[in-house]
Amino acid sequence: MGGEHEGAVVGNLRILTARNPGDPYLAALIAELPSRSPEFVALWDARTVTPCGRDVHALAHPAVGELTVTQQTFDVPTEPHRSLVTFTAEPGSPSAAALTALHRTRDGAGPGATCGRDEGARVPCASTP
Repeated sequence: MGGEHEGAVVGNLRILTARNPGDPYLAALIAELPSRSPEFVALWDARTVTPCGRDVHALAHPAVGELTVTQQTFDVPTEPHRSLVTFTAEPGSPSAAALTALHRTRDGAGPGATCGRDEGARVPCASTP
């Protein structure tokens, strides 16, 4: 996995799997990760649940390369099993430019493209003004 934030990321995955036991996409991700990362196996087997409220992550995206983003997790008070997770980049940084490029790609994805899930269903991309 790489980086010093692995425990928090795996902790967040543990929380998500407990909150969403029937999510096939999450189950597929958890099933795939052991073949990609021995570090993930060790962290997952430790069964540590450590939520990550705010942290900075270095990510490698296949389309735009290296990104540095700030991740923030907000609990939704009226929905105890839901959280809002945001990833932002420092304004004017190369990471912000890369996120803008990804946003433009999403906007040009065309009909039938999906950008997320809501209650297990795919949500179509929507352009923002």
